[in-house]
Formats: sequence, C-alpha cells, structure tokens
Amino acid sequence: MKKLYIVIVLAFSSLFVKAQSCDQATFRTEPATFTAEDEVKLFVDVSSCSYLASLDELYIWIFIPGGPGPDGVGGNGDFCNGSNSELLMTNEGDNVWSFTFTPTELFAASPAIIGSEIGFIPKEFAACKGNGDQTIDLFLPVESLIFTPAESRTFPESFTSKDFVTLYFDQSLADNADMKTLEDVFVYAFANVIDENGVPVEGNIEKAPWTEVGTTPELTMTDEGNGVFSLTVDLRSFFELEAGQMISSFSYIYRNMEGTVQSGTYSSDVINNN
Repeated sequence: MKKLYIVIVLAFSSLFVKAQSCDQATFRTEPATFTAEDEVKLFVDVSSCSYLASLDELYIWIFIPGGPGPDGVGGNGDFCNGSNSELLMTNEGDNVWSFTFTPTELFAASPAIIGSEIGFIPKEFAACKGNGDQTIDLFLPVESLIFTPAESRTFPESFTSKDFVTLYFDQSLADNADMKTLEDVFVYAFANVIDENGVPVEGNIEKAPWTEVGTTPELTMTDEGNGVFSLTVDLRSFFELEAGQMISSFSYIYRNMEGTVQSGTYSSDVINNN
C-alpha cells in the first residue's frame, strides 16, 4: 500500500508541475524557415506568462527530440538546479527574449542527426518549482537540406520583409541558352509595396534602373562554382521605402552586365506579420 501511495503522489506532482508550465508563450524565428546549417535567431514573447515576464533573466533549455542536447556548449545544465550560462537568452524588451544559434554548431551534430525538429523550453535559471517558471515544450521545424535543382531558387523559400534572402541562379539549367556561358551575372531587382494600411502602392520600386544594374555592386552575384551564382540581400534595407511601407512581393531578373541577355522574371511573395 505504501508503494502505491508513493506512486500516486509522484504522478500527481508531475501533473501539477506540468499544469503550472506556461502554455501562452509565442515565438518566431528570423529567417522564418531555416536548415540545420543556418544561423537562426529565435524570439519568444512571454507577455502572457506572468511569472516568466517578471524575471530579469531567462534561459533556454534546448534539445533534439530523441537526440542530443546542446553538446556544442557543454549541455543544458541541470533543469531544476541551474541552467548552463551559455544558454542565457537576450532581453529584447517588452517581454520578448531571443537566442541566436546555428543548429549544427549548438548540438555538435550533423543535419541528419538534428532531423526535422528542435524542441525548446524558456525557463528560469533553476526551474521545477511548479509556479510557472517554465513554458511547455515548444518546437521549431527544421527544413531539409535537400532541394530540387532549378534555374532560380531562394533561401529561405518563404520569407518576411525582415529577413535576409539569398537568390541562387543555376546557369546550367537556364532556359535562355545565352545565359549558360556568362562569366558574370547580375540581378535586376524590384519590389511591389503596400502602405501602412495594406493598400498597394502604384508602380514598383527598383533597387537600380535597368541601365545601372551592371555598375551597382549590390546587384553583382557571387560565383559559387559549378555554374551556380548567389546574391544575398537584407530586405529590411535593400529597397528605399517610405515610412510605413512594406514589401508585398520581390521580383528579380538574372542578366549580363549590358542587359542584352537575360532570364525570365521571377517573383516571390513576401510574408508580412504585422
């Protein structure tokens, strides 16, 4: 009977602690999608977690479900008695905390081991008190490194107006045969925008006029080898926008310096999370 009583008490205690874990935290990442080899910045809003919102420090407990913890920094520490100081989160203000990491480096593991999901728990330095000193288990999806070859692609595939975006042009797959032999590739880029009320603004905004693309350093692609060229842009500052304007779509054409040889026009919708 005593053993049964102990089991019941332990089970009740476990349920009580779980019930006291905050399930109201929200989170996002920059970029919005990422692979195991990309640097990602995680933002967590604990405004609706009263106890966590009152703390001066938050730590992240981070793990691969069924796999390793953050071995690249010496592990998570002790959940109840003290987290690893390397996992201290950054206070961004307004109850928003961030943590920046590259999965393969943090976990000291290959993309195959990291898999498709990373779990994490924002918490107090020493948790387990059952007073809301931790969130429930939260999970981040990890994109596969496998992609379908194409003349043009972006990474990430989906992105917001606050992300870094990389354009990739594979000239071996170019529809225009003249693009296959170019030694230098440039990008003509323009955007459609909306105002602060979500109303489309007439016309589009160019990074540079067509005649100036070849002399604009920010539009010169990098030769990655094997016929692949890349260009990384920061959408927060790439285009000159007026106050309150946001990018709704991002379009681009690959071309030679003179503008006499070009690809088709590619466009990507931009996610805006107001």
